Amino acid sequence: MSSHTEPRRPTSPWGRFLEVLPGRGRPSKPRSQSLNMVVSRGEEASFEEHLESRRLSEAVGQLIAREEGLYGGAAQERGAVQTARLAADRTVFTGQLRQALSRSFSSEAEDVEVLRSAVDAIRKDEEQDRRWQATGRVPPDWRPGGFWALHDEALADLVEERVNGASSPGDGQGLSSIQREILEVGRQLKEDMGRVVRVVKDCYPAEVDICNLYGRLYHRAFSSRLSMIAEFGLVDEDCSVLLRWVNSHYPSILRDEVLRGEVDSDRLGPLLPQDLYTPLEAQFLSTTQEKLRRSLDLFLKAEEALWSGGAPPTATDGCPSSPLAIDVLQCLNGAVVETKCILGDERKAQLVACVLVEFLDSLKSFLSNVMGSSAGNSRQLLLAHLLVLQQFRDYVVKKAHLFPDDVKERCLHTLSSVKESTHTWLLSPTLKSLKVCPPPGIDLTLTLPYEGWT
Repeated sequence: MSSHTEPRRPTSPWGRFLEVLPGRGRPSKPRSQSLNMVVSRGEEASFEEHLESRRLSEAVGQLIAREEGLYGGAAQERGAVQTARLAADRTVFTGQLRQALSRSFSSEAEDVEVLRSAVDAIRKDEEQDRRWQATGRVPPDWRPGGFWALHDEALADLVEERVNGASSPGDGQGLSSIQREILEVGRQLKEDMGRVVRVVKDCYPAEVDICNLYGRLYHRAFSSRLSMIAEFGLVDEDCSVLLRWVNSHYPSILRDEVLRGEVDSDRLGPLLPQDLYTPLEAQFLSTTQEKLRRSLDLFLKAEEALWSGGAPPTATDGCPSSPLAIDVLQCLNGAVVETKCILGDERKAQLVACVLVEFLDSLKSFLSNVMGSSAGNSRQLLLAHLLVLQQFRDYVVKKAHLFPDDVKERCLHTLSSVKESTHTWLLSPTLKSLKVCPPPGIDLTLTLPYEGWT
């Protein structure tokens, strides 16, 4: 290449670094003009020009060629200056490589090409490591290059930075600071992993398995962030949100059509360590059970207030009826579904469904009080509750998977006991007037409404 008498002014930090090395003076030209002239003259761009244009694959190729010139073939004298220059250039190149990797999520098309060039540079340098290993000779101090290790370290730092720097786009109104933080990190994870599959993946050879690498890095960073949140104790609402992300939202992201087949979620492990997860789960279950108990108790108290106030139950198709079973079962089913969603385990939902057996005991006690009173509306209320008892029984039978066997049997036994007591009470005036007692084993329920009980 032609030379000039005027020393070149460095145009970048690495250029200033190279300028201080002996013999590194270059002509001073604007970058774009210099590159165009090089291309037009058919001359090969220099190492510095490749770096300025971020053509990292070509730059590392020149470094390897210089290395071969110094160390390849028969033994030859190697000048200390040339060796120092090559080591210094590799140091500068390493910085440029790391910078390119740190921009892996840039939306600029040029940065995507730079990333592709960086990955190819790493591949070339790794091949040079293998060549040195095959010779059995003592390699230069910078071998092995370790660029894949640098790559993984740079990506880990990048993921950590993006997870910790995640910010809300402004739709977190009404959320606590904890809930907003979890939402921000979860959204960042989903967006970034989507870009890995759609864009970043194409910059890597298939054997690198870059999607699973990023999957592990984001899983680790998300786990670390949630663990920090969980360590300080959470109010009930924050606890529920965190568990929902652990067991529902996060698995849904991994099962999304974009990531499905790209990230092996089965190998990622739990998002929270067991010593943090177990107390949160216990807190959620305890809170959910207590809220459900209070809600069911309110339904029963409303029924008691109706009876004690002397008001008759509403009539449906000319028959006394009560919304108690519908209200209770809707509330119970909602709590069961929410528990299964938040904890991701139907067996845990059974612990919530078991609250029904406590409610049925309270209902039995209430109806016993009704049967022991002389209130004028007692008969109508008991007739209405025959259908209520049937509805509860149907639910327990059809949703048997929600109840452990002993709990299911206890519910059915309580319902049968209350039904028989109610039938006896309702029929007792008629039997007394006839001065007869039903023979043992005779079912008198056929004389009452709602004989669909089986």
